[in-house]
Amino acid sequence: CVPMTALLHFRLESLSKTPAYVVAGTLAVNDKIVFGQSGAEITSETFRQDNLSWDGHCWLQFGQFLVDISIFRTAYSDNSPPLLRSHVLSVHGEGRGAYICTYEAAAADRLTYTPQHVMTKKELDPLINGGLLMLKNAKG
Repeated sequence: CVPMTALLHFRLESLSKTPAYVVAGTLAVNDKIVFGQSGAEITSETFRQDNLSWDGHCWLQFGQFLVDISIFRTAYSDNSPPLLRSHVLSVHGEGRGAYICTYEAAAADRLTYTPQHVMTKKELDPLINGGLLMLKNAKG
């Protein structure tokens, strides 16, 4: 979720003057955390390339909306937490892309996004550069 959200942030910055923020924290379904840890400290060290132990979640705050670019992709994957998968399939069905809503609408969907850290430009730049390089290499 982190690289995808960082790239979305990069693209939105180039298209809009509305500030957008990459937020890291927890995601809960029906009040059960499926990604992250309540009260966990998130710092710039959390997002280092060699730190693969972070199990939190990332989304974009864009105006009044939260944009979760990875929730459906994650839920539809074979490695999805079963609670997330069953919830997404029962509430939203298959074949969805990005989840865009307000925090209130997410709560009505029984999804709780708890912000713990807003990523800085210094934290985002390496993720964006790495993501752009991956895209360039994927194109051939």
